[in-house]
Amino acid sequence: MNRTQYEIITRRSRNRRRIVAPLFPLAAGLMCGIVLDEAVVPPIALYVTVMVLVCIWLAATRMTRYTRLAALCAGFALGGVAHDNAFRRVPPDDILHFSTKNRTLVRLRATLLHDPERSTPREHFFSRWTYRGRYHRTLLAATAIETEQGWMPVSGLVTLRIEGFYNGPSAGDRVEMLGKLSRITPSRNPGAFDYQGWTQRQGIRAGMVCHADHIEVIGRGGDVVRKLRSRLRQWTTSLLIDSDAALAGEERGLLETIALGRRHAVDRETEEEFIRAGTTHFLAVSGAHLGWLAWLVWTLVMISGVGRRKTAIIVAIVILLYLCVVDARPPVLRAAVIGWSFCAAALLGRHTRSINILSLAAIILLLIRPMMLFGPGFQMSFACVAAIVLLRAPMLDLWFRIVHGRTRDMEALENIREKFQGWRRYWTLGYLLLLDVTFVSLAAWLASTPIIAIHFGRTAPLGWLNSLLMFPLFAATLCLSFITLIVGFIWPILLTILQPTVRFLASTMLGLASILADTTPQLQGLAARALASLSLLLIATIIAIRDTGEGTLWHTMRQKRWGIFAISGIVSLCVTLPFWSIIDRSTTDGLRLTLLSVGRGSSTVIEFPNGDVWLADCGANGAYDVGETTIVPYLETRSIRSIDRVLVSHPNLDHYSGIVTLLDATHVGPVTFNPWFSPFSPRGGPADALLKELDRRQHTILTMMSFDDLDPSVTFEVLWPIDGDKPDSSNNASTVFRIGYQNRTILLCGDIEQQAMAALLTRGNLSSDVLILPHHGSMESNTAAFIAAVDPKICIRSSHVRLADTSEKLKNAIGDRPLFCTADDGAISIEINPDSLTLQGYLTATTRSLSIPHQEH
Repeated sequence: MNRTQYEIITRRSRNRRRIVAPLFPLAAGLMCGIVLDEAVVPPIALYVTVMVLVCIWLAATRMTRYTRLAALCAGFALGGVAHDNAFRRVPPDDILHFSTKNRTLVRLRATLLHDPERSTPREHFFSRWTYRGRYHRTLLAATAIETEQGWMPVSGLVTLRIEGFYNGPSAGDRVEMLGKLSRITPSRNPGAFDYQGWTQRQGIRAGMVCHADHIEVIGRGGDVVRKLRSRLRQWTTSLLIDSDAALAGEERGLLETIALGRRHAVDRETEEEFIRAGTTHFLAVSGAHLGWLAWLVWTLVMISGVGRRKTAIIVAIVILLYLCVVDARPPVLRAAVIGWSFCAAALLGRHTRSINILSLAAIILLLIRPMMLFGPGFQMSFACVAAIVLLRAPMLDLWFRIVHGRTRDMEALENIREKFQGWRRYWTLGYLLLLDVTFVSLAAWLASTPIIAIHFGRTAPLGWLNSLLMFPLFAATLCLSFITLIVGFIWPILLTILQPTVRFLASTMLGLASILADTTPQLQGLAARALASLSLLLIATIIAIRDTGEGTLWHTMRQKRWGIFAISGIVSLCVTLPFWSIIDRSTTDGLRLTLLSVGRGSSTVIEFPNGDVWLADCGANGAYDVGETTIVPYLETRSIRSIDRVLVSHPNLDHYSGIVTLLDATHVGPVTFNPWFSPFSPRGGPADALLKELDRRQHTILTMMSFDDLDPSVTFEVLWPIDGDKPDSSNNASTVFRIGYQNRTILLCGDIEQQAMAALLTRGNLSSDVLILPHHGSMESNTAAFIAAVDPKICIRSSHVRLADTSEKLKNAIGDRPLFCTADDGAISIEINPDSLTLQGYLTATTRSLSIPHQEH
């Protein structure tokens, strides 16, 4: 083993000079400028002024001492301008100007940018009782829209959802379609995934829904580049996977994902297993994937006798072809820039610095698309690579000092060949290689843990170990996949041998992922943030004690006054990170009810003055899991660690479909039904399945009549059904209850219809300040009389129907009372304090917030 091979293991000696990375300050400033422009929105003149001052400063002083500071300032100004131009400057012909928040029927001409991909909702406990129609998604580049004056040219990107059976145009085709166009709306609930922000970062500002029958191809292959790229993708898929899709199964999706970058090809269950195991990075084509391909091609070409410079050219071309096959995501683009940089260095005979090349990749990508900075893919890609470069060697040094009582040095490693013979030499080399791979995995895990905790709210503490266990199988699968693509191009006859072997490795990898997912503990909420803060503290510590050739950073900072404050600030930041959500939590001294916007369904979070939290219903009538997408994220934003009780009003799926996910995600107290829930739960139905699941879990079930644990300052009255009542339907079996505090009352009616409302009208005493309209605002013959008897000051509708589409009968019944609707206002919060009752919508907080002074009833 020669010196170059040992340098791959050691990377540096103890006494070498500090790594020079002149591009790092420019990249850091670029990121700071983008972040500041996103958060503060300073005037564009600020960036221009900074850039002019930097130029004057450098021209006047001609000093190299402050070059890095000048690069930092220049990058800051450049980042702010790039973000402002990409995010806030909308061209006058952009499709955004022709769309509204409501879906509008339009006729549009556009070019398909990608082949439509089939999409299905994620599986959950009640999946088989929900409509899960398959649909396709793709991205369009709009070219013209039909108006009253005829066709007008437009520009901009549009997401397209195609419903129905699709077997139509592909990437590069020009199409004309009839569908409903709308703007991308923000999330309707606190904590929910910000789809609007995500699409805006991709440059997308509008979405369209149409049926497959309403799409007409008006031009084939208009974009030659995209058409060729589509055919190249199809050809590479056929080389890797045989045409017998029935035999391929899940292995087909995994191979397409890890080798060809088709993230959509892997099914939801497989993706969830990799996430739980902490090995989801194996599913994302990144630097590791492209690096393996470049290394494989480099090795094969060099073995064949080709020179180093020609080999660099061939590898650069292979990287370009691979970019045409995979999806151009940030990790792939970052790896491509790094790969081309190394090839260029080989051509020019220059040495490279890892941090410098990484900074160059960040600068190029952020100038092209500044909003990449806020995506988890970009953050994890660059953070992991930077952590490997900066942390691996210090951790190896620390290991040698603690375990072997000495530091690593080149001379000792080079003498391994002479010192050991036979199996001892190979064991020692294997031991060093294992150490290297282990600390690479640990460094990447330390860097990715805070990012995963922030974006996904959970972490796998043993993810680094699982990655280490899966890496050999992943490397074998990936290498053999690339060999299959290369050999299949030269000798297609060998595919009959290689394809089954690759599929077997993929099957084994799936089995290992399933085992690791079932045995790996998961940390969520506060525990995940605590682990994230610990990883940040470890990273800061390792960097502080890292020997840079001029002493450690810790020693340098201790010698300077500002260093003590910097060290104290870093430690305080890392320690307090897990508790920020608790400190920032907006609290109330009274009673708070929040109606979440769940479309067709109902979910209300009740926070009592004594700190108890109840949940009145938790469901939605949709294909998605409302617990995962809406309820649990909201609880996270409120720092709610447990639910003291869940009230399920009646046995309709749209009122309890999220309860099983809630049981898995957090601590849940007794689940409470009224006595009529079981009689209206047919055997084999979703309500019956819920009761059996609660029984299997041995979860406590109570009746609506028992409220011994209620906050004594709050009144809770069950008005329907009570002893002697006999509902005639599942909707009329809904529990109606009135909750009060400080002489204010709120009436929640569930889905009651004519029979229940008639009985309640006969009994009287329905007066309440706030009315949650019965059955999501639908009208019965006595609904108007019921609203008049309650005589609310405010009405609220939990529904997917917007206010603009509200029926005239309901408007007349409500009269001049304010009407809030979750379809328009998003989540609606009701706060009862000693002085007032306040309502505000999450989406319309500045225009639909009402405060009613206290009045004695």
